[in-house]
Amino acid sequence: MEENEDACKLERDAIIEEIYPQFKKFGGFLRERGFNSASSGNLSVRRGDKMYITRRGSMKGDLQPCDIVELSLEKEDSGIVIASTESYIHRNILLQTPALATIHCHPPNTVALSFYYTMVLKQDYIVPIDVEGHYLLKKIPIITLKNPTGSKEMEDEIPKLLRNFNIMILRGHGVFSRGPNLTEAYNWVTVCEESATAIYKCTQLGMDVMKMQGQYDQW
Repeated sequence: MEENEDACKLERDAIIEEIYPQFKKFGGFLRERGFNSASSGNLSVRRGDKMYITRRGSMKGDLQPCDIVELSLEKEDSGIVIASTESYIHRNILLQTPALATIHCHPPNTVALSFYYTMVLKQDYIVPIDVEGHYLLKKIPIITLKNPTGSKEMEDEIPKLLRNFNIMILRGHGVFSRGPNLTEAYNWVTVCEESATAIYKCTQLGMDVMKMQGQYDQW
């Protein structure tokens, strides 16, 4: 029994050593670009039947190896008490979509537009008006939930959207993205926020962004 526990610890430590540089890099990128406050957001990856996710309250701009927590994807384990409060959402995304990695963060222009589109324009998705955003994303769904933080509702509804989209927006909260690795998951976040920034600036210039939505439909 003790030998088995030692082997599991060695395997866990080896995987954390392998993935830590990626967690460190992309956690830093998210903080540098203002997509997270000091301890907000979370990152996760899948390895077999295990999930590795950032620790609850960890500083994403200065992650340490001890800030990565191993959790089972198949059963409850004691690591949940120190893992991100949104671990169950990440677990369901990793189980219910093709994702091997997922990122949650709070890009400010995207969050602002989640209110503008749903409350003013009465539309539950964003169509990018910039060339790259439209080519890569086409449409970014927005979901409005009664309890938009660490809730069972989030665990159920967010993975459903990510089965068909690489990134989605939770109104007033932030985005969840997924990919085969953290690099691609992060890329979707940056494309989304750059598209949101372009829309935000066009609205400031008095342009009708709704009329601009269909300009690339032939693609």
